[in-house]
Amino acid sequence: MKARAKILGFAVAVLIVVTLGFNFVEMYAPSPANPTLSAAIQQNSIPIGSTTREFLEYVPRDISPHSPLVIVLHGSLMDANLMREWTGYEFDQLADQHGFVVVHPDGYKHNWNDCRSGATFPAHTENIDDTGFVKSLIAREVAQRQIDEKRVYVLGYSNGGEMALRLALQTPEQVAGIAVAGASLPVPEDSSCPGQGSLPLLVVEGDKDPFNPIDGGRVTLFGFGYRGRALSAFDTAQTFRTLHPPYSIFERHHSSIRIDESRIQWSIAWGSVLFEGSGASSTKISLQSWLDKGLYHFIVPIT
Repeated sequence: MKARAKILGFAVAVLIVVTLGFNFVEMYAPSPANPTLSAAIQQNSIPIGSTTREFLEYVPRDISPHSPLVIVLHGSLMDANLMREWTGYEFDQLADQHGFVVVHPDGYKHNWNDCRSGATFPAHTENIDDTGFVKSLIAREVAQRQIDEKRVYVLGYSNGGEMALRLALQTPEQVAGIAVAGASLPVPEDSSCPGQGSLPLLVVEGDKDPFNPIDGGRVTLFGFGYRGRALSAFDTAQTFRTLHPPYSIFERHHSSIRIDESRIQWSIAWGSVLFEGSGASSTKISLQSWLDKGLYHFIVPIT
């Protein structure tokens, strides 16, 4: 009994430390200023079964019919507002510059029901229909904004990246391409997704990521919150190439840059092209800096 109490106490202590760490990160790099945009961000909701799901939507003032749609999925313990902040509001700015609609959905109790069969957060244990949520969002944007349903793209970070991978596997007809950061496919034995679809893919992963190891293996939060085993970033990209042979280009690219005396390496994967990366420390970065400066696992904006 005492041993169990000690384990529980240690787990609570770790949770407190992690929470304080998130708060420290926020204080260390203050939020970026709200940019000047052509239109206002809108908060909306949509019924999904017996629940109501919320999302943020940014529609540039002079958007044309048949414009693309970009859906941005936040990570664990986050929401749509925090994801906008952590990416420096740059999706909205890019939408103004390049003419597309942006949707930032909220996960269920700050998580997404991804493919990891061993996940313990409510979105998974309650089997929340997040795939249906995203499909309904796309249908809404087609009906109300006349977006081009053939040009729907999904970007996901961490748990949101895992959800984007689920969409690619199970509903490839809904999405034209995905980009993920800090996320990899689970190994087949730990996957609840039997789908065999495939899409153009971009993967960004850091080789110092303590949660989602770039070379595959156990996915945990500092040893707690076991999420099962993940494929490597390379094997994740390779899986999509295998499922979709037309993606014949498959390469590994590496680059590096120095930031505050620390050597940062980064790389990317898209279609079947993989770039791997590493960060010497948790670095606050904006969206456009993301690929230039690499990442650890946390991605929050610099000022």
